[in-house]
Amino acid sequence: TVVIKNLKIANATLINPTYSSDAFVTKSLYGTNYMFNIHVNGVMEGALSSSGGLFGNANSSESHIHNSSFIGSIESSSSSIGGIVGTSTLGSTHLYKTASYVELSGTAHNVGGLFGNDADTISKSKTFGSVFGASQVIGGLVGIDLGLVQKSYSAMNLQSSGGRIGGLVG
Repeated sequence: TVVIKNLKIANATLINPTYSSDAFVTKSLYGTNYMFNIHVNGVMEGALSSSGGLFGNANSSESHIHNSSFIGSIESSSSSIGGIVGTSTLGSTHLYKTASYVELSGTAHNVGGLFGNDADTISKSKTFGSVFGASQVIGGLVGIDLGLVQKSYSAMNLQSSGGRIGGLVG
């Protein structure tokens, strides 16, 4: 079990990473994880697949992300890009009172304000910002696939030359 509490990362920059699943906190989550009060402000340019503002790939049996946020921008031409998590491969990631204030740009597909790909539970969470230029499958909360959404909302400006665009889910 991994627990991370009260982490703040300010003015971070990640340009042209060389591996996928890039993020400002950790590339991958495995096993059972509890993340509380994690706040990141940063810019990521040239992000590769499964990249997110906090976590790249939540490949875990159970991950809880509470009271956390990402403020910044992510530019990518790959897939599964999210403001909080790029990809949740086992579908057991739970967001609670988590927010992103993000600009997502490039030609990526499966792009969302919170998750790029997959999500299990989103509760009392929100997104603000924009998605520009994504080729297809973009959503204010989640790009593709979704479990349960409760008391959450998105105020994202979504603009794309492709298809499957949704205010909440692409």
